[in-house]
Amino acid sequence: EANAAHQYEWVSHFEVGVTVEGDWIRGSAANGQVLGIQVVAPQPFAADTGNDGLPYVRIQPASEVADDRFIHVLYPTEQATWNSRPTVTMLTDTGQAAAIRVQLNDGSGREDDILITYSQSGTRRTVGPYTYDGQVAVVGRGADDQLERLFVYGATFLQDQDGNLLVTNLGPDQ
Repeated sequence: EANAAHQYEWVSHFEVGVTVEGDWIRGSAANGQVLGIQVVAPQPFAADTGNDGLPYVRIQPASEVADDRFIHVLYPTEQATWNSRPTVTMLTDTGQAAAIRVQLNDGSGREDDILITYSQSGTRRTVGPYTYDGQVAVVGRGADDQLERLFVYGATFLQDQDGNLLVTNLGPDQ
């Protein structure tokens, strides 16, 4: 964040090569390994690639801004499964927290909702389809929309949009 418009940038280096494919960055490594980076924010963004001894990508907001945030989903995969990379959607960005949905495209029907708070924790807030008071949470659901995995940090509770408490009575430091 700055007092005036500014050009922010995020740079990542790769082992073998890097390409930009829409909102995805494809970083290649040895043995057919790939690190996919879905640029969730900023949107729109500008990207350029180069090599300063290693291949790199530089991501910037499309124009100078006083403040912005970079939200990227890193997806390690292989060359053979690159085309089945997940679908990533920004559910909301409130200015204090964001909710991102990652839908796997591997036939499992699984999806993860990722909640990230970038302001002071301890305050009850609604972030996308959830209400909580923490720093970060990951809610993993199966093809039948049933809760399969749950990770919460810095919260005392996590509730879904239907009012169901997914977890409660947590210590905020656990």
